[in-house]
Amino acid sequence: MGFGTACYNPGMLPSEPDDSLRHRIAAGGIIIKDGCILLVRYPDGQGGSYMAAPGGKLEWSENITRAVVREVWEETRIRVEPLKVLAIEDLQCRHYKMSKTWMLCTYLGGDIAETPEAQREGITAAGWFGRKQLALETVYPSFLLSHDWQEFSSPTWQVLVMDPRTANF
Repeated sequence: MGFGTACYNPGMLPSEPDDSLRHRIAAGGIIIKDGCILLVRYPDGQGGSYMAAPGGKLEWSENITRAVVREVWEETRIRVEPLKVLAIEDLQCRHYKMSKTWMLCTYLGGDIAETPEAQREGITAAGWFGRKQLALETVYPSFLLSHDWQEFSSPTWQVLVMDPRTANF
């Protein structure tokens, strides 16, 4: 048996795995428009909340860019075009380990709206926020607060490989 055969056998792959797998691939969009960033708000389970850029797990038939477009749309009704990878984040969640790719996106259009998908995920609000508005907020991914947002579109931006963190979901 050759090395290639042992590593990949298409006949052994399931057509669509169930969600009980212990690893998850996810994608998120970083969208900046007129000096503000698009974020959604989640309850933190302790009476407070946190904010995050829109994103979520890949569907079986998707790649990273398609997942970013779908997730941003489902959570906010904003249309985007992914441009480049900004960061890779590893999260140890309650029931799985997740690798999330954060992509800078161009805003194409749309108005923020409440969506059934966002309600199902527990999102309580979505909006455009300036840096000063985020001073007292918990924001994910964390690099959004530690970098100048204009740096993201620079041709010299280097993809961040973030330290692993624990997530409470």
